[in-house]
Amino acid sequence: MINEIQSKSSVLTVVKVVLIVLFAAYIGIISAVVVHEAVGHGLVAMALGGEFRGIGVYWDGMGWADVDFAGLSPIRQAWVLAGGFLSTTLVAAILFFVSFRARKRSMLAIFVTPVAFAFLSDCAPYFFWDALFKGGIGDVSGILRIFPNQALRLAIVIVSAALLLAGIILFNALMYHHLRRIFGIGNHPKRQKIIIVSALFALQTMAWLSFDWSQIVTVAGINLWAHLTHITLTAIGLGGVVAYSERRKNRI
Repeated sequence: MINEIQSKSSVLTVVKVVLIVLFAAYIGIISAVVVHEAVGHGLVAMALGGEFRGIGVYWDGMGWADVDFAGLSPIRQAWVLAGGFLSTTLVAAILFFVSFRARKRSMLAIFVTPVAFAFLSDCAPYFFWDALFKGGIGDVSGILRIFPNQALRLAIVIVSAALLLAGIILFNALMYHHLRRIFGIGNHPKRQKIIIVSALFALQTMAWLSFDWSQIVTVAGINLWAHLTHITLTAIGLGGVVAYSERRKNRI
């Protein structure tokens, strides 16, 4: 009887966790687009002397801001274009900190962490690919048309790549910790680790594959390049997190 109750409780916990994570991920994606467009582009344009007429957000995570900043100086135009990146990256940093501080409140943490990663993913990979294959409709292509500088382009590639990799590692480290805390050690710790790692990898793989990069970067084969890169980095980051966790545990 006790085993049956424990089994039902475990199933309910799994269902609850899955629903929380999926809901948080989608809320994070849409919220990031709103902040990117409304705050990063719209309010920044207004603050610098431009005009902000409104935004549009689509169910797939794409969005746009209706702003007029043509009359601004080149440096102010660049700030308007960079505003989306800066605003969502700042929010991501705050949310990752909240997730770390809430590590003893695991259910809250597994909601905050996907939202944080969604905010970071709104711009870090976007800026990386747009800078690498400039000439599209993205913000970086716009900045590089204003300031066609190779050093600036290289700096954007390096910074955005570093943020993307750091975000993947941080997301997996926090989620792995939170999920292990929620489900405990259990009677089959090895099997539990495999399930958690597989679920995290599957979740991120589906998220990466769901986005059509050709909407932003107009280069043949961009989806193949982007998806393979993101999934590979996810595998490396997640594997590194698990290896470090096991090594640290064995030292104690």
